[in-house]
Amino acid sequence: MASSSYAYLDSNDRKDDKLDSQRNYQGDYPDLENALYLWHIQMEKKKAPKWSNGWLDRLKKRHNIKEYKLRGEGGSVDIHNEDTDKQMDNLRAECSSYALKDIFNTDETGLFWNLQPDRYLATQQISGGKKSKERITLVLTANADGLEN
Repeated sequence: MASSSYAYLDSNDRKDDKLDSQRNYQGDYPDLENALYLWHIQMEKKKAPKWSNGWLDRLKKRHNIKEYKLRGEGGSVDIHNEDTDKQMDNLRAECSSYALKDIFNTDETGLFWNLQPDRYLATQQISGGKKSKERITLVLTANADGLEN
């Protein structure tokens, strides 16, 4: 034995060994978690059925459960009109005098990391709440030949 601080490694008694989990977290509802765990163990012993999409689809049909999309701000932009076609032709003509390595495109994208899903399963349409605006923004840039980004 190298040191007494490592004696537990030589022991066969591992009842108090906390290495089986990363954290020893006590849930907010220990009685509910325990009941759910016991139910899970019972279902494993009974070899409970494995639910398929067909089963779920039939359940939704029987109970008139549909997928709804939350309605929010909407707006459509007509990108195929005469004005935009002219602008694209002008842009292509302007870019033709540059080498591909000198033509860059930059765009912004974002992740609304705290946004709730906009689809849900329900028996009737329900109203949505205020949408979270918390966002991580990225700016992406690359040139036309793809060698720089």
